[in-house]
Amino acid sequence: MKKLISLVMCAVMIIGITAASGASFTAFAAGAYTGISFNVTYHQTEARSILPMINELRLGENAWYWSRGNTSRISFAGQLSAMVYDYELEQAAMQRAAELIIKLAHTRPDGTDAGKLFAFDPATDSRGENIAAGSSLSAESVHKAWEEENEPYESQSHRRVLLDKKLTAVGIACAEYKGVMYWVQEFRSYSSDMAQTPAVDASCAVTVETANALVKSNTVSVNPEEITVAKGESKALPAVSQEIEYINDYMMRPSFINSISSDNVNVVWTSSNPSVAEITGDKVAGRSEGKAILTGTFAGSETVLVNITVTVGTTPDNPDNPDNPDNPDTPDVSSAVINAPSGNKTVNWKYKAHLTASASNLPDGYSVKWFEGTNPVSKDGDFTTVNLTSKKIYTAKIVDSKGNAVSSESQEKTVVIEVKSDFITKIVSFFSRLFGSDVVNIK
Repeated sequence: MKKLISLVMCAVMIIGITAASGASFTAFAAGAYTGISFNVTYHQTEARSILPMINELRLGENAWYWSRGNTSRISFAGQLSAMVYDYELEQAAMQRAAELIIKLAHTRPDGTDAGKLFAFDPATDSRGENIAAGSSLSAESVHKAWEEENEPYESQSHRRVLLDKKLTAVGIACAEYKGVMYWVQEFRSYSSDMAQTPAVDASCAVTVETANALVKSNTVSVNPEEITVAKGESKALPAVSQEIEYINDYMMRPSFINSISSDNVNVVWTSSNPSVAEITGDKVAGRSEGKAILTGTFAGSETVLVNITVTVGTTPDNPDNPDNPDNPDTPDVSSAVINAPSGNKTVNWKYKAHLTASASNLPDGYSVKWFEGTNPVSKDGDFTTVNLTSKKIYTAKIVDSKGNAVSSESQEKTVVIEVKSDFITKIVSFFSRLFGSDVVNIK
C-alpha cells in the first residue's frame, strides 16, 4: 500500500514505486492527446541538495526497513554503494515534475510509464520513482517524508526505493506551480555518461501531453477576433490564451476538477491569401485591398485553434478618412467620459466576470472596448471573461472606427480582478457553479 499524506491536513503527498525488469506500459493511439503548455518554476539547486541526504541514509547505520509483518528490521548497513547523480535522469525528473501538476501518479498523463523518458530496458534494467507534492515543501522536509523511518512496512515504499541495492543512479527535480512544489526522484540501475549541466532555477515553458480522457474542457481565447489593417501597414497577430480543465484523481481519491491557464500557446499562423494579408514574423501585413483568413494551429499538429478574418483597406493617408490623425477635422474625444467599474475586485475561483462600459460625449464612429494590456478583448463595452483562475487586469478605452485606442490614461478605467482560490473556496465554487450561474457582475 502506497503512503498518501493528505494535502489538506499535512500539505504533502508522497508516492513511491519500484519497477524491476519486466515492467510494462500502455500507450494511447495517435490523436488521443491534448498538449497542455504552461510555465513552471524549477528549483534544481535545491533538488540536487537531496543527493547527500540519500547517501547519508544508504551508507549509514540507519539503512534498514521493516520486514513484511513488521517483525524485524532488514539491515543494509555497509552493503550499499553511494548513489551517483545522473543528469539524464534529472531531465526526465524535470518533465515528470511538470506532469504531476496534471496527474499526481506514477502513470504519466498520456498513459505511459516514466521509463519512456530515458534509456531503460525493462527486460534487463531496474528503475524506481518517488514523487511528492505540497505547499512550501523544502528539500529537507520532502526527504524526511520519503525516509519513512517511523512507518510500518506497508508505508515504507519510498524508503525501500532509496535503499534498493539495484538502484545506483538518481536524478531529482522540483517544479513549482501556483505555490505548490512538485518533487520527483528518478532512479535507475546504471548511470548515463551525460555531462553535468547547470542547475535550472528559473521559470520555464513546458508542454505536457495529456490523454483526452482526462481533459474536461479546452477553451482557447483569441484577441482580437477580427483585424483591420491598411495597405502598407502591419498589425500584431492575435494574442492566444488557453484554459484547460482536467480531471486529477490523485491516486484513486475522489475526482475533482483542476485547471491550467496559459498565455504562451505555441501557435503557427497561416494566411489564406498572402497577396492580401501576409504573415511577417509576429505581425500581419496588409498587401492589397481585400479579405483573408488567418488560421491558427498548434505548432507541430493539425489542430485548428481559430480562424481570424483580416480586412485590408485603403492606405492610411486617405484625406477622406476622418480618423486620419493628420486631418484637422478629426473629432476631439478629450471631453468624453468613460463609465465603467474600476479598482480592485474579487471573484471566487473559476467564476466568470461580467464587465460593462459606456461613454458620454462620444463623437460619431467612436466606441468603448475592454482591453487586456494592449489587446482588445471585447467587440464593445459588454464583456464576459472566461472562467478565472488567476488575477486579471482589464481597461476600458475609447476606440476609433479602426479599433485603435485613442483615449488618454486619465480617461480610461482599469479594474483589477483578484481570484480567491483557497481550498475551501474551490470546493464551494465547484458546487455553486454546478447548481447555479458562474457569472459575477462587476460594478
